[in-house]
Amino acid sequence: MWDLTKAMFRSRLAIKKGVSAALIADGKVKRPAVGLGLSLVKKNSAASSSDESDASNLAALVTEVLRGGPADKAGFKEGDILSTINGKTITLPQEFTHEIRSYPVGTTFKVEVFRNNSRKVELTVVSSYLD
Repeated sequence: MWDLTKAMFRSRLAIKKGVSAALIADGKVKRPAVGLGLSLVKKNSAASSSDESDASNLAALVTEVLRGGPADKAGFKEGDILSTINGKTITLPQEFTHEIRSYPVGTTFKVEVFRNNSRKVELTVVSSYLD
């Protein structure tokens, strides 16, 4: 539980630092994005661990794909479960968002997803500013 809490705190702190710097430099905040809506779900509702803080039982589920956005063009589908981004394991939606926002717009990311609860698919997506 503590590791999960620390990861969420570090992610929020990093985002706040980026927001502050952008406001000072430009007077507005523009963040890289790919056009995905994500939710935190249990990988298996009947999983062996009943502890909700057990990160091994959590996953980031794609709940929305912005039509015409970078993720749509890359082939993401609603219902995909994020597995990795550039080789880093993704458990929480915030981890994915943090990784995208940690690099400049135009960065290419290799993302592995589980589709239809089994098949692993590798997608390549390029971050962009979304209005």
